[in-house]
Amino acid sequence: MSWFTDANCEAESLKDHVCLAYAVDLDFPSAHVRVGSWSGDLIIGGNVFTGVGTLGSVSNVPERAQLTTERWVYMLSGVDPAVVPESEIDNCFGRSVIEYEVWINPATFAVIGTEINREGTMGRVRRRDGGEPCIEVSCETRLVILEQADGWRFTTEHQEKFFSGDLGLDFVRRMESITLNWGGHVVPEYIPGVSHPRFGPKR
Repeated sequence: MSWFTDANCEAESLKDHVCLAYAVDLDFPSAHVRVGSWSGDLIIGGNVFTGVGTLGSVSNVPERAQLTTERWVYMLSGVDPAVVPESEIDNCFGRSVIEYEVWINPATFAVIGTEINREGTMGRVRRRDGGEPCIEVSCETRLVILEQADGWRFTTEHQEKFFSGDLGLDFVRRMESITLNWGGHVVPEYIPGVSHPRFGPKR
């Protein structure tokens, strides 16, 4: 099974030599900022992505087969950081970002096709002055929300906020002192706060 959604990109990926670029669409409050790693402009979905070449970079994100959270940083150097006003920095948190993988014909430099490489939201935007001033945009996938505690507990009080009258979690307290048959052996009654011979001290 292929992860490609564009048959032209899949066909191009099977060749010995390919030409590949990356483009990113940042949804800032005032307008979309669209840039690409190509030396010239790219047309994707009717939108122009300005080529920044080696002035732009993106931090590496390891490839994984599992569904995991990701964080990465885009950097644009060689520009005056003051071009990004404070209003853009203050109001861009949580706005969308889309990164495209752009397959290019190495002979004509025409765009063959595109694939969405990753999507997420913008976090911190930072302006760095110095010998090589740059603008940094930190991004993260929407799966990051899965790592955040929501404050809900396995209690009857919290359960009834979602399902009124559901008293199933009344039994949670009793589970601490239940006797279990585990692997053919009877597990002694677990007393909260007392060290257990098989499971160690209560944490």
